[in-house]
Amino acid sequence: MYRQTSRLWGLFLVFLAATPMTAAVKLAVAADFLSVSVQHDGSIEPPGFLVSLRVVSIQPETELTFQTDAYDLGRLDKDGNPTAIPEELPTSRITPQRGESVAKIVIPYEALKLDNGFYNIAFQIVASQDNKVLFTCATEPVKIKVDDQRREIRTRTNNLTEMMTRSIGETSGVRNALGAVAWLDRQTTLAEAVSVARPTALAQPVDVPRGFRAIQMMAAAPNGATDRQTPWWTWQEQQIFFGTNREIQNANPTGVDDYLPNVAALSYGKTIVNVPIQNHVPGRIELPSWGRPFDRSKDFGVTAFEGLDETKFIGQLIPAFGDSKKDILVFVHGYNVKFEDALLRLAQFRTDVHFAGIPIAFVWPSLGTDTGYVHDGDVATSSHMQLAEMLRTLIAQQEKQGGQVHVLAHSMGNRILLNAIDQLNLLYPSPRKILGHVICAAPDVELNVFKLNAPIVIDRCKSFTLYFNPNDRALNVGSSEVNISTRAGATRITLPPGLDSVDASKVDSWFSLQHSYYGDVPRVIADLRFLLLYDFRAADRPLLLPYDPKASQVYFVTPESP
Repeated sequence: MYRQTSRLWGLFLVFLAATPMTAAVKLAVAADFLSVSVQHDGSIEPPGFLVSLRVVSIQPETELTFQTDAYDLGRLDKDGNPTAIPEELPTSRITPQRGESVAKIVIPYEALKLDNGFYNIAFQIVASQDNKVLFTCATEPVKIKVDDQRREIRTRTNNLTEMMTRSIGETSGVRNALGAVAWLDRQTTLAEAVSVARPTALAQPVDVPRGFRAIQMMAAAPNGATDRQTPWWTWQEQQIFFGTNREIQNANPTGVDDYLPNVAALSYGKTIVNVPIQNHVPGRIELPSWGRPFDRSKDFGVTAFEGLDETKFIGQLIPAFGDSKKDILVFVHGYNVKFEDALLRLAQFRTDVHFAGIPIAFVWPSLGTDTGYVHDGDVATSSHMQLAEMLRTLIAQQEKQGGQVHVLAHSMGNRILLNAIDQLNLLYPSPRKILGHVICAAPDVELNVFKLNAPIVIDRCKSFTLYFNPNDRALNVGSSEVNISTRAGATRITLPPGLDSVDASKVDSWFSLQHSYYGDVPRVIADLRFLLLYDFRAADRPLLLPYDPKASQVYFVTPESP
């Protein structure tokens, strides 16, 4: 189900974020901008570059200021950083509407005052409000030539607009909430591109007034959102940990093939997953196709594997990420998922959400076939004790370190999660929040069972979110052939109080049967970023709107504006 390949290559995501907020005052601007791009052609007046930013605003009539700086990636200083173009560029101001707005910044050629020669120019944009920095982002580099005799600038690639139009036509969802920008010059290295996003002037967190919690480009963010040493756009080799109750057929497992789809005692391990970070399209798991061999620059893949006992597992978690206070994200996969696919999905989701905490997959014994629904349902019923055991171990570790344990479960995996939390509820005195954010995506759980379990989950976690889709074909068609009762993942639920219900039916996820949207649809991924990285409840997340503005716990993910 998760094995999807992308024929769209040459895309690079430039997406950095910042969040200001107070406990009593709602945000004036969203934590993320949605995309950034640059173009230059004869249609721009005055002649020059056009930088476009799609931003999200929660409150209208709030003026934002955009300061633009230019850098030449083709000329590096002694420290290996790109050379700043010293000319002061114009400042732009916009007053966005609630929801999405597009800020357009024109940088005239003449403002750069470039000498004759070739340049590889990228622009950095700093957005601020009332002299407080909100977020920083950078465009992709553009190769140009300046010739005094002809006074024209030429590109070495196709026009960006044409390239993006062609790309969007080939791949649905490229122009999305995460934003994808064309990587115009294939000769430019990732290190050079990244360096433009972190000039010396912004390498340290800016001063933030007391009472505000700000997420700066290279600053420490809540929930481990940003890692200053290894920012998300460098995460090519990712450590993905796992706990599993699959039967081990080899005392010293060396790969996923050593695990059988039978229920057994809990065991642990870690892997290295390769992420094709320069060519990755948000929402996709790029894999070899048509007999092509594995390519690190193009494909996801498990490149290293090690089984661990519990002591070594806990001992390697924190040092692996270098920050004892980072949060943990546990992923519980659904039906028809093989061992390797669960690891790749978690790596892809972590990358697209920019979660710099510790990713751990709970890999239960799914048969990994379309015909294995009954088998998977049986073993899911028997797997909650091992998940509860793993969560208890992680909760105890995080209580020592100061982080949280978030859990994301998909489809049939929610049966395991709900039963595991029910078991944990008996082990901890009430009231006590033992988990961070609990997310049930498209739960293949009987509706009344979900309602009975929901109050227990709400009592035991920081927030409880249900993502559902009335058009979910996997639940409405496939699951209904076996299950008579209505599934929670295909039904709008308004009770009990404390549950945030989010309808994902208004965003396109046709290619995933409108079932795996939590990881396939960039707009849903962006909404999850607001939750996991910035602790926004549904009422404050800018990509959501309530069905009933006066009284509603049910929201829907808004489709992208034209």
